[in-house]
Order: sequence, then C-alpha cells, then structure tokens
Amino acid sequence: MSGMKLDLNSKDLFYRDLTISDVNVVRLLIEFRYKYDNYLYSVSNNAFDVAGEVQGVNTEMLLTYAALDETIKECNLSEEQMKIIELYEHGLTHQEIAIELGMGSKENIKKRINTICKEVVKQNLWNWRKVNYKNTLDLKMKKCSKCKDELPATDEFYYSKNDSEDGFHSQCKSCFKEK
Repeated sequence: MSGMKLDLNSKDLFYRDLTISDVNVVRLLIEFRYKYDNYLYSVSNNAFDVAGEVQGVNTEMLLTYAALDETIKECNLSEEQMKIIELYEHGLTHQEIAIELGMGSKENIKKRINTICKEVVKQNLWNWRKVNYKNTLDLKMKKCSKCKDELPATDEFYYSKNDSEDGFHSQCKSCFKEK
C-alpha cells in the first residue's frame, strides 16, 4: 500500500473511523506514521518566546496515535519488538529493519510486525471489553491481586477457582499467564 495518501487537511477525514481493532489498520498506522504524525518523537520545548516550528494539529490523527501508543505500552512488548516498531514508524523497509537488527530476511520482519499488530489488536479488544462490561453492562468488578487492575469478574478476565469466595482466581488471566 505504498500508494496510500491521506489529506490531513481534508474535511472528509475518512480515516476518523479507523480503529486499532483491525490488524491491517494498526500496521498501516505504524508503517506510515513518519508521513502523517508531525510530532513523531518530537522534543517538547516550553519556550514560547520565539515563533518557529508550529505545526497544525489534526485532532483525529493525534488521538488515534495517542490511543495506539497507549495500547502498545499496555502490551508489554519486548525491547526487540519496540525497536522494530520504532524503525517501522520512521519509514524503514522490512529489509532495512532486518539488516539494522541483524534478523535475517525481510520475511522474518514481516512476521514479527504481524505478531506485534495482533498483540495490539488483542490488547485493544481487552480494553474495550473491560470498559464496556463495566459501563454498559454494569457487571461486578474484581481487582487483580497482582496488577491491581479492576476487571469484570467473568471467566473472560479470570480463571475459575471453585474454592474461592467469588469462584475466580485472585489474579487476572494476563498476570496468571506470566507466572
């Protein structure tokens, strides 16, 4: 999709409905970030006494990338995976990333990027369910004894445990799997 073009100033804003619940959307957001995120890895400067590098802000894209960044952070990816994302966001090709990181072929990088994108989508779905179950369905919540995250007390978030008071383990599935 190297021919993809986004007009960030367009009133149409077709991308406003892009969500991070689709692997292909996540891949495209990361792959083309260097073109569309004017603030990618920028350094904040609070000195406003000199006019200069002020750039227009596209709120929809800014919020999309903020949500993507937060979701990536919540995935607890390895250093290697984070480096792949960083290089990909800066516009490097699969082959260039493979050479830079000494990881063999571009096919290897494509597989790793796909795995990363799937993890992001999985985390996004987890977050969506957590909020939706609490706010829309008003389900009973339970605090994980390890991560302290408050999650719906369902078998989707906790493993069953017959001898516990509420029927679930004290740790959420994510924390339980880390053992």
